[in-house]
Amino acid sequence: MAGIPVVVEFKDSQIELIVEGDMDEALADAVAEAVRANVEADVGRPCVLTKHF
Repeated sequence: MAGIPVVVEFKDSQIELIVEGDMDEALADAVAEAVRANVEADVGRPCVLTKHF
């Protein structure tokens, strides 16, 4: 989905995704899960996804 900015911030050992606009919750969850899975594959360690509103 184009047109909704998503900011990625790196903080210590955490990656924070900030959706800057209205995005369907299911789509936001899918984006977060894709990022988590890719990071986990790249670093070779389990990653935990935590959701904040």
